[in-house]
Amino acid sequence: MKIAILEDDATLAQGLHKLLIEAGHQSHIFKQGDALLRLLKRGLFDLYVLDWNVPKATGLDVLIHIRQTLSMTEPVIFLTSASSEPEIVRALNSGADDYCVKPVKWKELLARIHAIDRRLARSAVEPVTHKTICGYWSIYLLMQSGIP
Repeated sequence: MKIAILEDDATLAQGLHKLLIEAGHQSHIFKQGDALLRLLKRGLFDLYVLDWNVPKATGLDVLIHIRQTLSMTEPVIFLTSASSEPEIVRALNSGADDYCVKPVKWKELLARIHAIDRRLARSAVEPVTHKTICGYWSIYLLMQSGIP
């Protein structure tokens, strides 16, 4: 997966970048929310990992722009020190798919990313277009259209 990381703590961002690379993903680090906002329309990423408290546009601002302005459906995980219940509820109700509170539990975060990746892979499977019945091909689309 191609993953955007919005994190202004350089040490944490590099640690997450390394973890993702080792797990077979690609990632790009953004230190400011406005830098990520400028690239959103290009659809370059499969997943967004957002910190709430970053300069120039918060992670929540980015999430709201992703969901409401651009109507994007790519998954979003918050990885942040914002740990109050109202913050978590606000992020989830605004369209976040998951929420992790710092300090980072690296294995747990990677497991959550892999769970999202599995769900994406399942939803990307093409629907069945044909069936074999008694050794003969039967066109599924014809069966659905009511043609005998």
